[in-house]
Amino acid sequence: MHCKALLVVAASLISSSLAFFLEETVIARREAVPAPISFPVGRRDSNEGVYLVNCETNAFGWSEMAYYSNAKQESQNGQTPDTTSIVDSSSFIAWEGQEVCGFFQSSGETFCSDINSDAQSQATGAVVGSGGNDQTGFNCFKDDNRELYGTDEFVCFSIYYCYDS
Repeated sequence: MHCKALLVVAASLISSSLAFFLEETVIARREAVPAPISFPVGRRDSNEGVYLVNCETNAFGWSEMAYYSNAKQESQNGQTPDTTSIVDSSSFIAWEGQEVCGFFQSSGETFCSDINSDAQSQATGAVVGSGGNDQTGFNCFKDDNRELYGTDEFVCFSIYYCYDS
């Protein structure tokens, strides 16, 4: 009987310690996600684009939308986006088969994407869905998971990109 009581106490201590560790890990992950990039967005034109990206550090990952006012020229060589919207700060989101929306604080706009459920089986550059905000519709294309931008602390990979249609 004495051994059984000790096992119950030990299991309780292990369970409490594990719960505390997991809670601290979740809090640390949330605090480690960088704040959204937010520069004032200027005049809009047909070169604007929104990238649907997955970002990661050595420890964890998250998903965000990255807006470029001149996407066709200024998103090809590691340039930092004009503004970002973190869509899921705790893990990678499934971009496919559902509407995913992000709010951009610098402009006050919400961008929503609707990527086809079979998008990952399509060729790079194929139209795989649509997106838009209150003013403009976008065509969304499959990207090749290339490094879009990053810092010494994290890197973001382009899964899809949406250009003004």
